[in-house]
Amino acid sequence: MRPETIRAVLRALNRARIGFLFFGLEALNTYAASPAESFVTKDSDFLVRMSPGVSGRVIGVLRKIRWPETVQIVYSGAPGGGSCTLYDGRAWKNLRGVGDAGTLTICPADSYYAVDLALGVPAIPYDLLDKHANRATLFGVKIRIASKEHILELKRLAGRDKDRAVLERFERKRGSIREGRK
Repeated sequence: MRPETIRAVLRALNRARIGFLFFGLEALNTYAASPAESFVTKDSDFLVRMSPGVSGRVIGVLRKIRWPETVQIVYSGAPGGGSCTLYDGRAWKNLRGVGDAGTLTICPADSYYAVDLALGVPAIPYDLLDKHANRATLFGVKIRIASKEHILELKRLAGRDKDRAVLERFERKRGSIREGRK
């Protein structure tokens, strides 16, 4: 995914005054003291502030973007746990069934890297996450990043196998760094 694509999404959300926080592994990497502490990830995760009709507002913002590369936009969280393509790089599809909980994934046709916009109520209240978030600039756009502690806590609370594995790797890496090993 080109940096311009990520920049376009973040700028559009900011212009529309849609609150969001950078979180997940890529955000955790911003707190790494050295490259040895960072993780390889296939996406950048952004938590969108929940409000009535937020998915419609976010989709409205995405529809206005002049994409610097061909992207696909997929919604996961449809009834029955399925996903549906909202935009195939040429045209917008039927948007019925898109709710205010789920994930909007933006991915270029020629890339495995994606931007995930998480919709819904997080395990830690958004206002608390926002209160402890840090300011940063990502691809030239001012954003807020969830605190390292909150990112790790969200991983713990998710309770998924892949999150437990990340937490174990994080603790091993942190221990190795402290002991002077890489």
